[in-house]
Amino acid sequence: MTFFNRKSNLIKELREQLSAAEDTNLTLQNEVEKEREDKTTMEKALQEALQQANNNCRSIQEEMDQRTARLQEELKQSREEGQSKLDEKEKVIQELHESLHHVKEEKHTVLQSIKDMIRDMSLDHAQQVLKLKQDKEEASNATKIIQEELEQQHQLRKIQSEVWESSKNEMEVKMQQMKEEMARLREDLLQTQTNLEEQKRETQTTLDQAAISQMQLKEEKETSKGLREQIETLRAAFAKSEQEKMEEKESRRKLQDSLTEKEKVVLSLEAAVTKYDTDRKKMQLDFESVKKAVMNFQQSAEEEMKHHVQQVSELKREKEEACNATKILQKELKQQEQLRKSQSKDWELSKKEMEETILQVKEEMAMLEKNLIQKQTNLEEQKKETQTTLDRAEMIETQLKKEKETSKGLQEQTQTLRAAFAKSEQEKMEEKESRRKLQEDLAKKEEVVLSLEAAVAKFETDRKKMQLDFESVKEAIKNVQQSAEEEMKHHAQQVLTLKRDKEEACNATKILQKELDTQEQLRKSQSEDWESSKKEMEKKMLQMKEEMARLREDLLQTQTNLEEQKQEMQNTQAEIIHTQLKEEKENAADFKSS
Repeated sequence: MTFFNRKSNLIKELREQLSAAEDTNLTLQNEVEKEREDKTTMEKALQEALQQANNNCRSIQEEMDQRTARLQEELKQSREEGQSKLDEKEKVIQELHESLHHVKEEKHTVLQSIKDMIRDMSLDHAQQVLKLKQDKEEASNATKIIQEELEQQHQLRKIQSEVWESSKNEMEVKMQQMKEEMARLREDLLQTQTNLEEQKRETQTTLDQAAISQMQLKEEKETSKGLREQIETLRAAFAKSEQEKMEEKESRRKLQDSLTEKEKVVLSLEAAVTKYDTDRKKMQLDFESVKKAVMNFQQSAEEEMKHHVQQVSELKREKEEACNATKILQKELKQQEQLRKSQSKDWELSKKEMEETILQVKEEMAMLEKNLIQKQTNLEEQKKETQTTLDRAEMIETQLKKEKETSKGLQEQTQTLRAAFAKSEQEKMEEKESRRKLQEDLAKKEEVVLSLEAAVAKFETDRKKMQLDFESVKEAIKNVQQSAEEEMKHHAQQVLTLKRDKEEACNATKILQKELDTQEQLRKSQSEDWESSKKEMEKKMLQMKEEMARLREDLLQTQTNLEEQKQEMQNTQAEIIHTQLKEEKENAADFKSS
């Protein structure tokens, strides 16, 4: 509006100056007409004076025969002098007319240029008004669309605010519940850890007592030492398959059969049967411990796999979010490019007020979009924090379950070890009693010893077979370990690939952000170009105003000069009339005196 006001004021001022110039022209024309009338009046007065003089001369011509020639000569001289003065005055008037004509031509040229400029400016103004009307209609339509979008975003913002408040309240309730549950879980975990420490101490005491009792066994237990060492190594194994469990059951069944046969054979030697039965029971306990260790490893491996799967899913989700963010930035970049093009067109066709209005609307849209994106970001961050908290709670619950299961297993193992220790002590006492009886009945039971040796040989055969079975189990565990390592390598490779994709997406996002910054700088430079062109236009308008001021001063100076010339001409005419009247009076006085 400021530009149009300045332009309309300038046009109004030019029109006023044109009206003033036309008034000045009319004034000059009136003055010239008045000068012509004065000249005609003066000529008529001179003619009347001459006619009166002639009449006087004719009336007294008869009486003035001698003086007529002289008077005629003097009158002729005076006429010649007057004519010369009149010629000079006519020359001055002619020069004045020529200068006035020159001034009129210059004024006409200036007025014609002003009229042409005004006509061109009117045409430009009409075209600009037409374009501005079109731009105004387009801007009003765009404003309506923007207002509709603003209304929709306002409704969406209200809905999101309500959803946010409800979800916030729900999350606060859930967080409170989770805090309480976490406190309870911490207490349970501390209690469980205390119980585990106590159970570990009791287990260590029991193991020490078992080690002391094992040191008191006979040298015959050295044959099963390798088997116990293999079982101890199997306790730290990684996994156990269903086929291995079936093989273990089959081996235990065979061992049970062999032990049953051995018990049938060595009924006469209770001490030897007690020893082999004790070995069998310890072997079963070792199998149970190995089974539990394998199950624990399998469970830990499954949890590790779940953790890797969760990590992979999180990385995939982050990759999708980065891709979505990249797509959003690409859309924003396209919108910025379209906005820059539309702003360039608007800057070329529209004026400052429309640009300011559109810029304000765009700033409001950007502010609303920024607020919406900020709220969505806050909502996503809140969701991520909530999800992280839930995942942490699930992890704590899983760890708690694992600790409970571990505690339960330790309790069972402690009870088993305690029962085994008590039974070992009882068997040790029975073994001493059996050895005492065996020493008493040694001579009587040599045949039974032979049969017992055969049974022991069979048991040794079964033990070697079981050892072979354990070797196959060990090989299977190694295969499972290798497959698990390969799977972990595959997962690690997948994680690295997803991280690389995430970094590429982040780099693409940074590139798009740089392009957005470049678009913003380009828009700022265009705004600066528009400001510079605006300043140049204002400078040109100021120069035009100065030129019009100089033109007004020239017109005023010309008017002043014309007034001075008019005053001089009037003074000259007054002197001529005064001189003629003076001469006539002198002639009349001379005539009267004569």
